[in-house]
Amino acid sequence: MAIREKATGRFIGWCGVGVLDFLAPEKELYYLIGRDYWGNGYAFDVIELDRLYAKAHPDNKASVRIIERLGFSFERVLEGLTGDDEECNGGCMF
Repeated sequence: MAIREKATGRFIGWCGVGVLDFLAPEKELYYLIGRDYWGNGYAFDVIELDRLYAKAHPDNKASVRIIERLGFSFERVLEGLTGDDEECNGGCMF
């Protein structure tokens, strides 16, 4: 889904909920917001799911803070993933 700036309607990023490939059929939150809009407190409204995952690279402190402010709890550091999911190793799972 598109993320638009309220005041102007300008497209500033995207977000969604999708299947967490290495933990299917569990769902994960994903988003990307343009660099010019970082640090402005954009967040998300209520998502009616029983369980939702999020992941972020530990060096991406801003994303980790957003995920934690949204109420996610740290679960584990991802490791042992192979194939297409191997790039997620070392990431934080919430």
